[in-house]
Amino acid sequence: MTFEEFDKFQEELFAECKKMRDTKGKEYAHAEDRFANFNRTAERKGVDRLLVAGILLDKHLDAIDSFIKTGKVESAEGIRGRGVDAIVYISLILGMIKEKEESKGIPKFKIGDLVVTNKSLDANVGKVKYVIMDIRYDKGSKEYVYLVSAHGESSKREYRFTSKESNLSLPLNIPSKRHSY
Repeated sequence: MTFEEFDKFQEELFAECKKMRDTKGKEYAHAEDRFANFNRTAERKGVDRLLVAGILLDKHLDAIDSFIKTGKVESAEGIRGRGVDAIVYISLILGMIKEKEESKGIPKFKIGDLVVTNKSLDANVGKVKYVIMDIRYDKGSKEYVYLVSAHGESSKREYRFTSKESNLSLPLNIPSKRHSY
């Protein structure tokens, strides 16, 4: 393949990637936020949205790896479609990383941290313990938003705290711990 032939191939491939991005992006996101579907899944599963995107990318990379090893495609979606999906996922991951880098600053807490607050959310009095389930950066307010679940509750009710709320802190008597869900 000559340089010119490859350039033409790549232009066509990237055009296909843009088309895939636009159609599947609207189908999955259901919102203005390009990463909405990753955020929803991350919230449901209690993991970072980059992990969600990485797992979905792995599915396509596994299919490409299988094709390289066997020369066969095991699904109706051809190898080119798998490659296009992988390119789109990589660009989405890079977009998430860019958004995180541009958010300026780092969150005070990490997913899995056990935190306490004096804020009364449901008529509880005194210090209430929560587990950080997800962290998002709100561009409008330019602050981190923490989604937490009350520690020890059987139901998974979530509360929203912002990084400007000074009443959210690590418990003094409990070291920072990561909890699984």
